[in-house]
Amino acid sequence: MSCLNSPFTVSLHYFFETDRSFFFVSTFVDGKNLSELLNKEEYMEEEAAKFYATQVLLALEYLHNFNILYRDLKPENLIVDTTGFIKLVDFSISKMIKNRTYTFCGTPEYMAPEIIERKGYNLSVDWWSFGVFIYELCSGFTPFFSRVVDNIFKNILNCDVKYPKRFSNELRDLINNLLNKELTERFVTNFENIFNLKSHEWFKNVNWELIANRAVRPRHIPGFTHLDKLDTVAIQKLLQ
Repeated sequence: MSCLNSPFTVSLHYFFETDRSFFFVSTFVDGKNLSELLNKEEYMEEEAAKFYATQVLLALEYLHNFNILYRDLKPENLIVDTTGFIKLVDFSISKMIKNRTYTFCGTPEYMAPEIIERKGYNLSVDWWSFGVFIYELCSGFTPFFSRVVDNIFKNILNCDVKYPKRFSNELRDLINNLLNKELTERFVTNFENIFNLKSHEWFKNVNWELIANRAVRPRHIPGFTHLDKLDTVAIQKLLQ
């Protein structure tokens, strides 16, 4: 993580350990996590969701360029900072890979079928999670939701996605291509063909250069920040 220098990810500055714990010190991001905004709005209109999705796409593209598998994409791990743009946080289960990895981990509703089947997987599982993420932004719930984890896994393996009527045809097609159990047909199976994803019809009006430079008008600026709620006494004790 110390090598990361993307406007949409935090960086690891240093780490230290005590007799009981390891501590990782990363970039502080003041703002709200995206799930708070989503819970308040119930769901996002497609243009609002697209604003956040494009930034996440660029964050994943950047990580994958370093062969870093993120593995825990979800609104809770995205902080909308005080300027209205996002930062991807919590790299606790991320991993640098060469080909395949086999660890069973992640947030159940966002896990790709190949993780559940324990067949080994690669960077493409992040793009499956990206499809779940976009679906959740635009609907307010995940496509494979159940209160029972085993049922979530069954729903993922069945991969029978139901769409709200308000979803555009372009959005449905994008998600269908991301939530594809066949790896050879899924956006994106490797770093080279990410162009196909960025060129998809749902992203047709996106100026990727402006997004990368954070030079577009943000959709929402948090009304309060984490600094407003910090327990200064607890911080002082931690620093002693």
